[in-house]
Formats: sequence, C-alpha cells, structure tokens
Amino acid sequence: MHKLLERQLRKYLKGESPEELMPFLGAVDAAYCDLDHDKKFIENTLEISLKELDALNANLQSKQKELQSALNVILDSIDYATRLQQGQLPDIHKVKSRFSQLEVYWQPRDQIGGDFWWVSPVGPSGKFNIIAVDCTGHGVPGAMLALLASNLLGQIYSIDVDFEPVEVLMKLDELMRLGLNQKIDGSIGNDGCDAAIVQIDPNSHTIIYSGCGIDLYEIGRSGIVQRHNSSNISLGYPVLPSKAPEQIIINLEPDQVFLMSSDGILDQIGISPLGRKMSFGSTRFKIALENTLRRDCQELIENIIQEMNVWRGREQVRDDQMILAFAPLTL
Repeated sequence: MHKLLERQLRKYLKGESPEELMPFLGAVDAAYCDLDHDKKFIENTLEISLKELDALNANLQSKQKELQSALNVILDSIDYATRLQQGQLPDIHKVKSRFSQLEVYWQPRDQIGGDFWWVSPVGPSGKFNIIAVDCTGHGVPGAMLALLASNLLGQIYSIDVDFEPVEVLMKLDELMRLGLNQKIDGSIGNDGCDAAIVQIDPNSHTIIYSGCGIDLYEIGRSGIVQRHNSSNISLGYPVLPSKAPEQIIINLEPDQVFLMSSDGILDQIGISPLGRKMSFGSTRFKIALENTLRRDCQELIENIIQEMNVWRGREQVRDDQMILAFAPLTL
C-alpha cells in the first residue's frame, strides 16, 4: 500500500482497512502510484530538457562569439577601407589656395561609398579641373567603383591636363566600360557613374562645365540661382551613350559661387505637406540656396543639409551624399 494512503488510514481509521472499503482503497492506492510515476516521469523529462537547454545555450554562446569575432573582422576591414578612401580624396587644404572659397560635404551612407570628388593638377596653360563623381551603389561595391573611376581620371589627366571636360567624360565612359569588362557581349554587369567636370581657366576668367547626371548651380553677384542642367547620360554602362554631353562656357565674375551635388541629396525621400513620400529634388535644393543670405560656401552647404534633414524627418538615408561648393579666384 502507498505510504500516503497508509498514513491517512492511521490518521482517520486507526490503521484499519474495512472490507467494504477495500475496492475504494485499492483505487486510491493505484491513483497514488500513478501520481508518483507521472511525477517521476516529469522530473526525468525536466532534467533531460534542462540538460538539452544548457547544451543549446552553450552552443548559442559559442556561435555568438564566432559571429562577434567575424563582425569585428568586417568592421575593422571597413574602418581600414574608410581610411584608404578618405586618403584618396584630395587634401582640401592643399587645393584650397586655387579657389577664393572651397567647401566639401562628403557623407557615405555606410562609411565608404561611391561618391567622390577629384581635383586635377594645374596644366601648362594654368587650367585645372574640379570633378564630382557618383558611382553606382554605396558601401563596398560603390567604393570599389569609385576607386576604379578615380584611378581612370588619374590616367586620363596624366596624358593631357588640358583636355576639355567633354573629352574627359567620354574617355572615362570608355575606360570604365573596359575596366568592368562591360564591352564583352553577354556581360552581366550593369554598373557605371554620373560625373560632372568644371574646368577653371584663371587666365581667361572663364569656366567650362560639362555634366552627365550631375547639374551645376550658379549663384551670381545678384543672388539669383541658375541651374545648368547636365546631359541625360550615364558613364561606363554596357549601353553606349547616344551622344556626347554638352558643355557650356561661363564668364567668371566676382562673388560667384558654384555647387555640384550627388543624387544622394536630391533623391532623399521625405514627407510632403500632403503626406506623400517625395524626393528632396532640385527645386528644394535651389530654394535652400536662395534662402541663404550670404554667399559663403560653408553656410550654403550647412543650409542645404539642414533643409534636407528637416525634409527627411524619420525617413532613412537612402544613398551616399556629397556637395561641392566653390568660388573660383577672380581678379
């Protein structure tokens, strides 16, 4: 008889087991035994489950350490790549003397990216070029394309510093397609860049602008903002451009300021007053310039970024962002 049942019989029936209660007592005894069996089964199951959970937890902790170690390697590599990419950009302090003003806003979305700017050496004629490039994508792929485009610009200008902007853009288009093997029939690549070049000639007090997907904004002495539209052409892609980009000559005057921006600024999504998602766009970019009281390059950039961030609200940053603002030297 089960010990619990024996104890209850002693307590309530003085240890006696009346004959007429035997079937009932047998059923209670069986129930107690089943309860003990179930309890032991549950305890054994819990013990096994706890051991399995401990093993799983130890395995998860081990995997977490492996993942953290792998993540640290990736982050270290990206930090190193960031230093390398920043080192490939022009030293603004070294080239600033060529301008009356020069300010650059360069903000990759993922530490490194496909936007970069470039300044050519000064040619025998005294001309030099300031260039904005926006490569496909962002992050590591964008940075790899930016490295290719930057090296190609170095190759092009090593041949002739006085190439006109349209010539450089066409050479960049051809060499980038060749460098990405996108000249081969059946190529699966579809990468390239937008770019704009401003050639500054201090002797003739003129600039020559040519752009593929990157516009040039001019602020004159009167404060009026003029947008010089780029050609609707992208460079380096498998499909050849149907025509060469246009180029324009602008006479320089005192107090002129020029700006070029990558599409990470213009395409940034925000919420309109009507509640619709829309890009910041060239119109708002131009208004931000018009609302800046002084023609100070740093202040112009700061105002654009502030206006764009207000427009963006809680929307995520979509792309790399870059603005070049400069005022050529004028006599």
